[in-house]
Amino acid sequence: MIWNGLWLTSLLFLTNLESLSDNETAIYAYPEIGCGVSQLSRSLLERMIRQQEDGKAHHVYEFVSTDVSLVCLQHNRDRDAAYIASLPDAATLSYTELNVVKELPACQMHKYDAILDKGTCDTFLFRSKRTQKGSASHAPLLKPLLNNVHRLLRSGCKAKYIIISPRSKLKSVRDFNGFVSVNRTKMSTDLLGDAVLVKGNAAHKPAHVFIYECTRNDSYQPDKDEPFADEGLTAINDEQSAKSVKRPSKNFVAMWTFRSRRDSMDSSI
Repeated sequence: MIWNGLWLTSLLFLTNLESLSDNETAIYAYPEIGCGVSQLSRSLLERMIRQQEDGKAHHVYEFVSTDVSLVCLQHNRDRDAAYIASLPDAATLSYTELNVVKELPACQMHKYDAILDKGTCDTFLFRSKRTQKGSASHAPLLKPLLNNVHRLLRSGCKAKYIIISPRSKLKSVRDFNGFVSVNRTKMSTDLLGDAVLVKGNAAHKPAHVFIYECTRNDSYQPDKDEPFADEGLTAINDEQSAKSVKRPSKNFVAMWTFRSRRDSMDSSI
């Protein structure tokens, strides 16, 4: 299924990343974690190839969709084989096995400009809720996930972790010290057509979906530094946020910017 609103939003963030580079010919590597049988990466690649056909810049795009399920990966390879074979030399789409909460292969470290997540963070939050005991304030399964996301992202380029979620609050993401900032964009699901955000939940369609744009904190050291801040974030109001963060379009509302040096708790995210 082509996720119209979702890939348009993701495309906006990826295009914004490209604008940070002065190089007219650059290589951009974008993995999707926990892809399942999604066509999100293919849809984004198709759109970005069409977008640059009339432009002056000629970038190289490397989309890598990852999952732990070999069955899903083979399904995707078979489904997209003809499309992959037709791609120009400056574009690649591949499906690769990756367990994002286990030790990562060295070849994947510090490689990517942005990581796409449409459901993986939500899945681990759900599993943590079912298995978590005691009064831990952060989902335990999100520590290895977020630390590995940090390891996958490149340094020195304001690399992004882009989460698409029906959840209005992601406390562990908000408090993760591996991000220097977290921006949340609220979008009406009317833009999504018949897309289903969470597997097994097709009967329930929330009124809104949230896009979290998390910028890598290059000074953070996974498994050495404390992963989560006990203190909350300082929220910037809508008027200030509009000045500091480019609003995607008139269809997107309620954007907040958060800083890594937190002075007070904001429970809205």
